[in-house]
Amino acid sequence: MGTTTVYLFSILRISLVINMARKFFIKIFILLFPFIALLAYPALVIILADEEISVDRALVLELNAGQATLYGPAFTNEVPYYKLQKTIQNNPDVLILGTSRVMQFRSGFFQQHVKMYNSGGAVSYLWEYKDFLQNIPKQSLPKLIIIGIDQWQFNPNWRSDRFNAYKNNIQPEPFVRIEHSFLNILQTNFWKIYKYTFRGQINFLNLLNKSGERHEVGLTAIMDQQGFRADGSYRYGDRFLDNSDERYNDVRRRIEKNSNLFERSQNTADRKSMLKDFLEFCKQNGIHVIAFLPPYSLDSFEIMNNLYPDYKYLSDIAGVLKPVFSRYNFTFVDFTDPAVLGVTNDSEMIDGFHGSEKTYLRVIIRLAEADERLRQLVDLSYLRQLLDTRPGPLYIFGD
Repeated sequence: MGTTTVYLFSILRISLVINMARKFFIKIFILLFPFIALLAYPALVIILADEEISVDRALVLELNAGQATLYGPAFTNEVPYYKLQKTIQNNPDVLILGTSRVMQFRSGFFQQHVKMYNSGGAVSYLWEYKDFLQNIPKQSLPKLIIIGIDQWQFNPNWRSDRFNAYKNNIQPEPFVRIEHSFLNILQTNFWKIYKYTFRGQINFLNLLNKSGERHEVGLTAIMDQQGFRADGSYRYGDRFLDNSDERYNDVRRRIEKNSNLFERSQNTADRKSMLKDFLEFCKQNGIHVIAFLPPYSLDSFEIMNNLYPDYKYLSDIAGVLKPVFSRYNFTFVDFTDPAVLGVTNDSEMIDGFHGSEKTYLRVIIRLAEADERLRQLVDLSYLRQLLDTRPGPLYIFGD
């Protein structure tokens, strides 16, 4: 009898504990439900858009896609690492290297047998050109490299803190993988997803219908058709391009505020040693270098050239750099003034300092005219025909 009583008491106690635990978890669920409900929609958007996957996983997806993909995440920015890994993966004969200003070079500019990859966006500072190449296995280094050198690299008033840090061997490694957990992406961006949805920039039904059968990775690529193509070039979406007034006003404000890449200076910073380190590396590894100063828009160039004499450094850079490249028998061309390229209006510019695909078709033609080795890798008559026959102001190819 006593044993039965103890047994029944134990059952009652276990039942009581289970009941209390159930009530506790119900209360916790009720307490957390608003947060769960709040985060459920953004979490689903992140998963459907492949925003949470690593760059390495994205590279595998692109490799196995069977056709060209568009890579455009909205909430992570690992462009240097992505471009380095894509360069190693593609093992190109011709490499394009620079900031976002060179991202409009297309593989279609070259003859079909030429393996080209555009690593535009991989570097931000002069010393990173060499660093980028040093991260590529020696047997995979390109035979020819085209680099765009932004004018502000030689402006003593632009990011002098970073250049001083470099001189003191204090700088971050730009080409490492950055880990982004799903929870971190959700926590820091859930409110943006709601904002973009309310603005009509995210169409959830469209996103849901496209899942599993698309060839885009990332929310920007899926929703705006904007991101990196298979050849490394960048496709700007219609939503971005439609806002032309703001794109040009942004640069005018920068010039007016003397900031954000448009700092004024009458002097040119002496940073030739960083450039020489890169050129010496290329010479030792049999890499032929073609360099140029990218074009500004006509509007931006006119404002800086005529209204603000403090931008005098722009007119001095070419005279400083040309002898450096000549010493290595490399090619250097100055396109700072877009009129040199035959640009007659700004309709073919992306904004005040980014040229379009059409602008960079002009650039590749001029570079090929100036460099014999590049001339062997392109069909100049075909490129000139493209320039003469493509009616649109921005794009040469349909993708």
